[in-house]
Amino acid sequence: MARMCGITMDTINVKSNFCNELHKNRKNLANNTSFLSDVKYNELIEIISELKAGRKKKEPKDFRLIKR
Repeated sequence: MARMCGITMDTINVKSNFCNELHKNRKNLANNTSFLSDVKYNELIEIISELKAGRKKKEPKDFRLIKR
């Protein structure tokens, strides 16, 4: 069994399968729901942090992000 940084390939496969199933199930719920990947979630957190710190000029869509 291959190991990468203490994580087995089985663990990676289980997480991948879980994310795939979650995404498939979330698609069936409604059109107004979404699934965020880790990368997209971290990008949103970074944008919100910059907006709250005042390092980035706020646009109308940014106010909606800050409220969440």
